[in-house]
Amino acid sequence: MDGITANQGSIPILRKALDAAALRQKVAASNLANIQTPGYKPQAVKFEELLSGMQTTPSLPLNSSKKGHIAGETGGSRASKIPGPRVVADSEPLELERQIIELQKSTLHYQALSQFVAGHYRSLIDAIGPIR
Repeated sequence: MDGITANQGSIPILRKALDAAALRQKVAASNLANIQTPGYKPQAVKFEELLSGMQTTPSLPLNSSKKGHIAGETGGSRASKIPGPRVVADSEPLELERQIIELQKSTLHYQALSQFVAGHYRSLIDAIGPIR
């Protein structure tokens, strides 16, 4: 997801959300693989909590170099500061059913995000029109 659209709009957030969903699948699979390992500490992925913390952070104002410039807020500076997903110790006990549900949930979440990103790029292609 590089290029002109990678630093605009929701694409950086979607990229991090896809990373979080993929990491959740790996963590849930690891938890399932170690379900009978004595002393194993289950793990979880934090992403939404970090992202929601960003929403309360105010944007930086734009600096104008000329008197007639329009004042506004930055759009690109926040995109570069989007937190990535983190693996943390899970406070819940390691239960087979919960790990299977987490794995299924992260799979569905990843598929939905993938379809949304694909639709976004299809709409860009449609807007550009046929290439001759």
